[in-house]
Amino acid sequence: MTTVIIPARGGSKGIPRKNLVDLCGQPLVRWTIDVARQIGVKPYVSTEDKEIAEYCIDYGSYIIKRPDALAEDNVHSIYAILHAIKWLSLSDHEIVVMLLPTSPLRLPSHVTDCVRMTSPQNSVVSIVEGPPLNSHRHIDDTGRLKTVLPIFDTDLQRQDFAQDYYVNGSIFCSTVGRLKKYHTFHSPGVFGYIMSKLNSIDINTQEDLILARRIIRDYSEKE
Repeated sequence: MTTVIIPARGGSKGIPRKNLVDLCGQPLVRWTIDVARQIGVKPYVSTEDKEIAEYCIDYGSYIIKRPDALAEDNVHSIYAILHAIKWLSLSDHEIVVMLLPTSPLRLPSHVTDCVRMTSPQNSVVSIVEGPPLNSHRHIDDTGRLKTVLPIFDTDLQRQDFAQDYYVNGSIFCSTVGRLKKYHTFHSPGVFGYIMSKLNSIDINTQEDLILARRIIRDYSEKE
């Protein structure tokens, strides 16, 4: 059995009321609810926010009332998942899928692929191609660029390095037993599921929102 949980708290800094912000005619959270419904699952939305809860109920989701203490900025979403597991009394063999509303461009097939890859021996997280570690820089107090890992030869070309990936924040899958044991989706033996950069848009700033709107509108115009 697969349970989809969508953490959607009311607070956000970069975009106020982010989970309800308009994305091409519908609230951001609805895009993720739609994906769950398209794979045949009625999702659970974990929230402390009354407005979000009312919208998601009207749109056909279950609601898990998240304690206010688990909706603070500094609380990792895994604690909302662990709370949901306890709330729902899920058994250890069940698969939990966490879908964050900030990734509206994932496809139903991405989710089903990740579920198929999940087992009692491994978790799955979605990833996307990133720049090689040699390209990572920070700016020092004088405004000069410094390499994060100076042991690398900065004259080497991109093709000289193995491809690097980073977690795109879109899909997280694990069994309940592994989550209860490790308290993370990034448990030993975790598999990475590669997604395209286009489908990996993660909305945390106004710029991200503008980009997502442009992508959706461009695709709509082509259809």
